[in-house]
Amino acid sequence: MKLGRTSKGYMCLTAFEHELEGDCKGTKVYPSLEALKETHKCLDQCGIVEVEVKSIRVVQEADYSVEGIADRMFAPIYKFQRLAGAWKKDTFLCSSIAEIEAHPSHRGIVEMGARALPLIMVSLENEASIRWFGVLCEITGANPVPVEDRGRVAKMRDHWLKWWAENKEHYASV
Repeated sequence: MKLGRTSKGYMCLTAFEHELEGDCKGTKVYPSLEALKETHKCLDQCGIVEVEVKSIRVVQEADYSVEGIADRMFAPIYKFQRLAGAWKKDTFLCSSIAEIEAHPSHRGIVEMGARALPLIMVSLENEASIRWFGVLCEITGANPVPVEDRGRVAKMRDHWLKWWAENKEHYASV
């Protein structure tokens, strides 16, 4: 990256104003009006602003070491294993689904989103546990379990594994 380089781009005017007030967490600058118009359908109401972005200094270099790359690649796996382990340990004797799902690790796994799905499916293949079904519904928005099989853990697992076999390609790019 060449420091001191200036680039021009375009933003939604409303997003730009919110960004300056600190309300956004990073708004995209588009290289062309066409690119902005493809993404933002609200521009007639919001307006468009041309911006100039200048690189001043590198705050942190990317870590391209083997260790750095491995950390980024395996971080979701480590996080999932830590959350799933704590969740299972802390709720092992719990019979209340509401209490199991109120555990902070449940929320942590849900927040991992689609990155957690392959890991959940491996866990589900190895152990039919009722704890995964709510997480799967929250992450995917799906529930492939027919009413007559709800509460039958082995059947529920089979339905979810079948669903995964049919839908995992949709989540491959996540």
